[in-house]
Amino acid sequence: MPYPSSTKRTSLNAPATCREFNMTNDLAPELSRRKRVVWRPLKSVEETVKKRKKKKKKKKNVRFRAHLFDSTVLPAMTYALQGKVPNSR
Repeated sequence: MPYPSSTKRTSLNAPATCREFNMTNDLAPELSRRKRVVWRPLKSVEETVKKRKKKKKKKKNVRFRAHLFDSTVLPAMTYALQGKVPNSR
Protein backbone atom coordinates (compact mmCIF):
# COMPACT_ATOMS: atom_id res chain seq x y z
CA MET A 1 0.00 0.00 0.00
CA PRO A 2 1.60 3.28 -1.04
CA TYR A 3 1.95 6.07 1.49
CA PRO A 4 0.13 9.36 0.99
CA SER A 5 2.32 11.92 -0.72
CA SER A 6 2.47 14.10 2.42
CA THR A 7 3.81 11.20 4.55
CA LYS A 8 6.19 10.09 1.85
CA ARG A 9 7.94 13.44 1.66
CA THR A 10 7.83 14.45 5.31
CA SER A 11 11.13 14.08 7.10
CA LEU A 12 13.01 15.64 9.97
CA ASN A 13 16.59 16.71 9.54
CA ALA A 14 18.76 15.51 12.44
CA PRO A 15 21.63 18.01 12.77
CA ALA A 16 23.76 15.81 15.06
CA THR A 17 23.93 12.94 12.59
CA CYS A 18 23.09 14.77 9.34
CA ARG A 19 20.55 12.07 8.54
CA GLU A 20 16.83 12.28 7.88
CA PHE A 21 14.31 10.43 10.00
CA ASN A 22 11.43 8.69 8.32
CA MET A 23 8.10 9.89 9.70
CA THR A 24 6.60 6.39 9.38
CA ASN A 25 8.30 5.51 12.73
CA ASP A 26 10.61 2.89 11.26
CA LEU A 27 13.45 3.51 13.74
CA ALA A 28 14.74 -0.07 14.11
CA PRO A 29 17.46 0.31 11.42
CA GLU A 30 18.55 3.64 12.89
CA LEU A 31 18.78 2.23 16.42
CA SER A 32 20.71 -0.77 15.14
CA ARG A 33 23.15 1.54 13.35
CA ARG A 34 23.61 3.65 16.48
CA LYS A 35 24.26 0.55 18.58
CA ARG A 36 27.01 -0.56 16.17
CA VAL A 37 28.53 2.94 16.17
CA VAL A 38 28.60 3.09 19.97
CA TRP A 39 30.08 -0.40 20.38
CA ARG A 40 32.86 0.21 17.84
CA PRO A 41 35.09 2.28 20.20
CA LEU A 42 34.28 -0.06 23.07
CA LYS A 43 35.87 -3.12 21.44
CA SER A 44 38.79 -2.90 23.86
CA VAL A 45 36.30 -3.08 26.72
CA GLU A 46 34.73 -6.13 25.12
CA GLU A 47 38.16 -7.77 24.85
CA THR A 48 38.70 -7.04 28.54
CA VAL A 49 35.39 -8.72 29.34
CA LYS A 50 36.45 -11.79 27.34
CA LYS A 51 39.78 -11.97 29.19
CA ARG A 52 37.95 -11.68 32.49
CA LYS A 53 35.69 -14.57 31.48
CA LYS A 54 38.69 -16.78 30.71
CA LYS A 55 40.17 -16.05 34.12
CA LYS A 56 36.95 -17.15 35.79
CA LYS A 57 36.99 -20.56 34.09
CA LYS A 58 34.89 -19.32 31.19
CA LYS A 59 31.90 -18.44 33.33
CA LYS A 60 29.60 -15.92 31.74
CA ASN A 61 29.43 -12.77 33.75
CA VAL A 62 26.02 -11.61 32.60
CA ARG A 63 25.60 -9.03 35.34
CA PHE A 64 28.88 -7.32 34.42
CA ARG A 65 27.96 -7.18 30.72
CA ALA A 66 24.51 -5.83 31.56
CA HIS A 67 26.06 -3.18 33.81
CA LEU A 68 28.55 -2.29 31.07
CA PHE A 69 25.74 -1.89 28.54
CA ASP A 70 23.56 0.11 30.93
CA SER A 71 26.38 2.44 31.94
CA THR A 72 27.92 3.12 28.51
CA VAL A 73 25.88 2.11 25.47
CA LEU A 74 22.39 2.92 26.68
CA PRO A 75 23.19 6.50 27.83
CA ALA A 76 24.99 7.20 24.56
CA MET A 77 22.01 5.99 22.53
CA THR A 78 19.46 7.95 24.57
CA TYR A 79 21.62 11.09 24.51
CA ALA A 80 21.81 10.86 20.72
CA LEU A 81 18.02 10.65 20.51
CA GLN A 82 17.36 13.69 22.72
CA GLY A 83 16.15 16.70 20.83
CA LYS A 84 14.87 14.66 17.90
CA VAL A 85 11.22 15.51 18.58
CA PRO A 86 9.50 16.88 15.47
CA ASN A 87 8.20 20.43 15.65
CA SER A 88 4.41 20.63 15.60
CA ARG A 89 3.10 23.54 13.58
